[in-house]
Amino acid sequence: MDLELPVDGFWIDIDTFDRFNIFSLNKTTFADLPKAIENIHYNNYHLIPIVDIAFPRNKSDPYYIKGHKENAFVISNYTKKEMVIIVWPGDCVLPDFHSESGINLWIYGLKEYKKIIDYDGIWFDMKL
Repeated sequence: MDLELPVDGFWIDIDTFDRFNIFSLNKTTFADLPKAIENIHYNNYHLIPIVDIAFPRNKSDPYYIKGHKENAFVISNYTKKEMVIIVWPGDCVLPDFHSESGINLWIYGLKEYKKIIDYDGIWFDMKL
């Protein structure tokens, strides 16, 4: 049965991330994704990946290291420490979008992610 449904883009979910860490790629399961995206673009379609809001609180994560150093995360008024939430990667911190450093970290992450996969927009997930 030919339904002739129009399609102009594809969305990908968090399964493509390495251990659910934002701005990363699981190179074991999705090693061919960059090539698949080339084919998607060649056929005039768009790719929209999901991006969660939280960075894993992990001292080996490059975004956590950069954000922690630049005070880019939301600080608890009570503890005066980075506010921690638990989402897909485990303990995570949130960018402070009311600070220049939080905004700059987010822009940096988006630019770095664009080098990994050639996306056309962002499906912003986990709005708090």
